[in-house]
Amino acid sequence: GASEKKSILFDKLKSPDFTVNSNLTTAIIETLAEFGSTEIFEFSKERINDNNTLKNYRLSFILYLAKVKIPGSYDFLLKLYKDQNEDADVRGYAVNAISKLQKNEASPEITTIIKEIETYPFEKKKRYYQLYIYSVTALVKLGDSSAYVKLEDSLRNDNTNVRVQAIKLMRELKDQRAADILKYKAEFDPSPIVQKE
Repeated sequence: GASEKKSILFDKLKSPDFTVNSNLTTAIIETLAEFGSTEIFEFSKERINDNNTLKNYRLSFILYLAKVKIPGSYDFLLKLYKDQNEDADVRGYAVNAISKLQKNEASPEITTIIKEIETYPFEKKKRYYQLYIYSVTALVKLGDSSAYVKLEDSLRNDNTNVRVQAIKLMRELKDQRAADILKYKAEFDPSPIVQKE
């Protein structure tokens, strides 16, 4: 809880090479998020926009934006999410962050991207599955009950990894329907991996 050390941590964050993995750098970002540090907001956006920054740092900075909830984060995250040239994982984290900001006005934008992914040919759709499932989960978190059915459909997918990913996202929902279907999957799914998850 020593939030008075925020400035020291921010100074340390300015010096790392963001092209090299470091657990310390990731931990500093997470700590500053815990402290609700607004000082690194602009710095975070710069690092996210810099494609030389390793993806794991970009994702950590997106999680920071979701946690600290600074005005201006929403517009930045929405632009990131809608950018078709952006990495699909980065877009998925961005839409997840939007749902944590509880920005209901994003629902139409999210719905548009979901519908677009649904039109992709099978092989392309597989590459965008993670983004699709994050988008559907974001809609559910924003209170769009019609999106729940799409998430539930993922639990019936033939691919074990798809079902595992759907379970990981569904368990965050705090929804009685989710509890019921997860109990069913724990008992009757054909994959022991899915049952364990």
